[in-house]
Amino acid sequence: MDSESQNPPENPLEDKLQALRAENGDASGSCENAALGEGLMDGKSSSASLPVPSYVTGRPREFDEEEVLDLAMKHFWEHGYEATTMRDLQAATKLSSQSIYNSFGGKRGLMIGAIDHYNYAHLSKLLALISEKAQPIQGVRIPIEFYRDRAMAATRPGCFLANALVECGQDAEISRRCQGGFSKLRDAIAARLAEAQAAGILMAHASPEGIAAAVGNNLVGLAAQACGQISNAEVTAIFEGMMGLLRSVV
Repeated sequence: MDSESQNPPENPLEDKLQALRAENGDASGSCENAALGEGLMDGKSSSASLPVPSYVTGRPREFDEEEVLDLAMKHFWEHGYEATTMRDLQAATKLSSQSIYNSFGGKRGLMIGAIDHYNYAHLSKLLALISEKAQPIQGVRIPIEFYRDRAMAATRPGCFLANALVECGQDAEISRRCQGGFSKLRDAIAARLAEAQAAGILMAHASPEGIAAAVGNNLVGLAAQACGQISNAEVTAIFEGMMGLLRSVV
């Protein structure tokens, strides 16, 4: 498959991860927490475990399932679920309609697979960034700054999970998977806040879980608006509100 023919929304997670590693003196790209993303995906946090893509645990297929799900994810991300047809998915993945139905059950099944792939292969990188930062409060800043930057990007593709939740939230299975991803994000933030509290950085009376929920809900709201007409001034105001919340408890 010729992935270069695709024009997906750019994903800055890898660049941001590499920049953080270089900042911490690890320009080689190695990571002491290499299994962190996988651990957060398989339930080693307070929220329920998320489904893992079948290419991780299942029987090998005749095609590269990870690549197919990545291509489908990028198409859904750019064009939306409702506007995407089976013919679009055939063109994006280079699979026949029969292969899509046999392997994923159709368009909805491919969307669910794409969400699982996003959580496992992409969200896990953001979770690793949060954990890798030496100072816990700096780790909490990572997703806040990340979603601010995404919301102010020129192309404004928004967040794949937020877009899927807004468009397909009435579908219980899709909603569960999207909400599960955001729960993992809140868990990662809460863990760093608890670490800050144990170190005497966060005020003793503050609730790491409550602050993480407030920040996480703001991030979901910001992500949902990012592909719309929200202005940079509004994005900055939301960002400053979240940073103000953090400053009030440290």
